[in-house]
This record gives sequence, C-alpha cells and structure tokens, in this order.
Amino acid sequence: SGTVDAAMVAAIKTSIARHSSDPRPLRISLNSGGGSVLEGKRVIEIIRHAARARPIETTVEKGALCGSMCVPIYLAGTVRTADAAARFMFHELSLSKQGASELKQKVEHSNLRNFRTSDGVKKELLANATDRFYELELEAPEVNHVWLSNTRAAIRGGREVWVRAAELVQQDSGIVQRLTP
Repeated sequence: SGTVDAAMVAAIKTSIARHSSDPRPLRISLNSGGGSVLEGKRVIEIIRHAARARPIETTVEKGALCGSMCVPIYLAGTVRTADAAARFMFHELSLSKQGASELKQKVEHSNLRNFRTSDGVKKELLANATDRFYELELEAPEVNHVWLSNTRAAIRGGREVWVRAAELVQQDSGIVQRLTP
C-alpha cells in the first residue's frame, strides 16, 4: 500500500525473501495510486525474479486502487486477480519537480529551441516517453493491444482514465485475468 517508492521496493523485497523457502504461490495485494517509474521497475524485477521459483498472484482488493505505476507492477504477477469494484487508473507520465527542472535546462541548451515553448517540448517529450513506457511495460502478450491503443489515445493531453476491474474484464483488456468472488 502507498506510494511506489524506495520503501515499497524494500517492503516487497523483504516480504518475498521472508517466504523464499515456502514453495506455495505468493499473493501480493496492491493498493497504490502510483509513484516512481524507477522504483516501480525495481519492484517489477523483484516480482519477476521471484516468479521464476513459484507463481505470484497480484491482486487488487475491494475498495483498493491500482493506478499509474501500480498497473505495470500488477502486470508482473503470473496470476492477476481483482475485486470487481477495484479501481485502476491510467495516465501519461509526469515529471517530478527535479525532472522538470532538468528537462527545462536540457531544452534551453539543445537544438530543441525551435519549439515555441518549453511547455510544448515538455508535452511532446512526455507523450513520446509515455508511448515508449506503454510499449515496454503494458504490452504484455495477454494484454489486448486494441484496448491498450484506445486507452493510450484517451489519456493524451494529460487526461486520466479510471476503470473498475469488472469493466476491464468486460472490455477484454487482458489486464485483469480473473475477478475474485
């Protein structure tokens, strides 16, 4: 639960290590609005590594949220379940204050100055980064590519898409494999 950050990386790593000698499937319940892409990728790697030894179920329970960077973490599970009312949120990538400042400096000292504003550059770079992120982190073989493309189009321009787990199953998204009773 909480923000995808270094603390989540440590918690997942510790929890999986604590149960490393137990061959039974491991269940990770997620409740997060997202956070750091870098730390999220670390969580994904930990889950994928542990999944080589045994199945790992990722789940989102009733009343919980899996948004932003939580979704690729959820997709790292070998089995993915969710309560029908669990909420999922998709949006474009965003920059931290430090990342935005670094980007502004790079734009000012690069050949990208032909853009009208640094905001235009920022929006274009974030859109491209989001496209690449979706390709790398969300285009799992079982995820419906048409659904993903439609969702990607719906979030352009900074919009968010909120979907309940039951809708993801109904839309044949491939995100949620099975609803929990």
